[in-house]
Amino acid sequence: MSRTGVLVVVAARRPQAAKEALLDLNGIEVDERDPADLGSVRGFAERFVASGRSIDILINNAAVMVCHEARVGDGRESQCRFDTAARGVVRLQY
Repeated sequence: MSRTGVLVVVAARRPQAAKEALLDLNGIEVDERDPADLGSVRGFAERFVASGRSIDILINNAAVMVCHEARVGDGRESQCRFDTAARGVVRLQY
């Protein structure tokens, strides 16, 4: 925890890269969550709930860009705008 007692949990698609970027900050915890993969979103939510902590503020962010055809998670075609911005990010709230 930081000196203020605040703990920030960063849910990142690439947790190692996030850890390296946030290395010098106190009160940061990084966990894996890929918003394009609902299994990953579910796994993150389950780990967080199991920790027994509460959420005081939730900031959802999913950058969207034009992307090539891709398959994610259970083999569904990735529609970047829909999967990432709508399903993965909003699903975490429920």
